[in-house]
Amino acid sequence: MSESTSGGLWCFSLECYGHQPVEDICLQLQDRYALNVNVMLCCCWLGFSGRGQVAKRALQDAIDAIALWHDRIVLPLRVARRTAKAATPDRAFSALYKELLRSEVAAEHVEQLLLELTLRGIKPCGRTTAQQRRRDARRNLAIGVRLLGASSDSPLHRDLDALVETIAALQSRSGRAAG
Repeated sequence: MSESTSGGLWCFSLECYGHQPVEDICLQLQDRYALNVNVMLCCCWLGFSGRGQVAKRALQDAIDAIALWHDRIVLPLRVARRTAKAATPDRAFSALYKELLRSEVAAEHVEQLLLELTLRGIKPCGRTTAQQRRRDARRNLAIGVRLLGASSDSPLHRDLDALVETIAALQSRSGRAAG
């Protein structure tokens, strides 16, 4: 089984997103700044997995590779799920909400597989320090934010720094680097 299907970006994302502070920061990035959380997590994964700083062109290619999928599959599923969640708290709506959530997560998994497939040529650089990995994740996020067209303001930078530091703390506690 390849790294793309057995680990890599998806496992990194699940491990990180499973911690409330990371989930909260990611939802802020998504809702406040209209950033694609999968791209943001990918930027972090590239840095924390020792793949270094991503080239702007490579990340743009990855973003281009997922654009249609994100716009036509992921976003409509998210809108439908949020609409169902806001509906009357009825069992039928609850079942629909859960099914939409499962579908949205499955669509995001495919999106991450597409990102990883597009970036498959970027291999871990060997031994890097935790400090270097954090620095690379920050640089990758800065590139990603620019490519996604978000305005670069102080609150956004604070949120991005919080994301990097929270993931670094998780990595430190687990005693391992990202796959």
